[in-house]
Amino acid sequence: MAEFEKYPRPTAPYYEFRHDWLTQGDVFKDVPISQLGPELLALDPPESAEPIPDGLLPVLTYVWTTGFGMLLSNTCDFRHPRARDIDERPLAYPDPDDVYHNGFIRVAPIFPLTDCPWIPKEEDLYRKIRNFDHYRRFMYLPALENEEETSGNGLPESVVALQMADLLHLDLVRSLAKVTQLTRVARQQLNRKLVLLDTGAPTNYTDFDPDMD
Repeated sequence: MAEFEKYPRPTAPYYEFRHDWLTQGDVFKDVPISQLGPELLALDPPESAEPIPDGLLPVLTYVWTTGFGMLLSNTCDFRHPRARDIDERPLAYPDPDDVYHNGFIRVAPIFPLTDCPWIPKEEDLYRKIRNFDHYRRFMYLPALENEEETSGNGLPESVVALQMADLLHLDLVRSLAKVTQLTRVARQQLNRKLVLLDTGAPTNYTDFDPDMD
């Protein structure tokens, strides 16, 4: 038995929609992602319309989208109150600053499993990923085709490119269309995969107790 076969992925449902407030594991549509390449194309001279703050270099960068993206930051890193408290006492949180803090959060792009450029196109490998979700830098996502659960945006069988997470401003993420949220068991798997990505240490998803509110 290979080491990864000791850690099968959960088979319970991955998706639900509990509330509208930003939460770790939320999936959004048309997430803009920017990755810096081996070269920076500096703008020299820079555009004169806007002053360039000290310490910043004006460069040309390309923003792209893979269709969907997932919020990876811990919920407590950017949201103060619990979702249930906001929904039960909305007048206590009249402004976004009463709900959210920390201007930037981590969001990772999502690729269709069979169209991810870093995963070999091999049926046996796809089978292993479906059963064990063992690729360290990616998290497997089953397909979500129920339009009532996705606001009309079906999510194909996919992988989250955890290692490609980008920092996006919280207000930008709030403006995006939320497709779905992860269930508790899927959040446990996400926590497991983030630990595996950052440390290389394998764990059981049942070791994690994510805050779902």
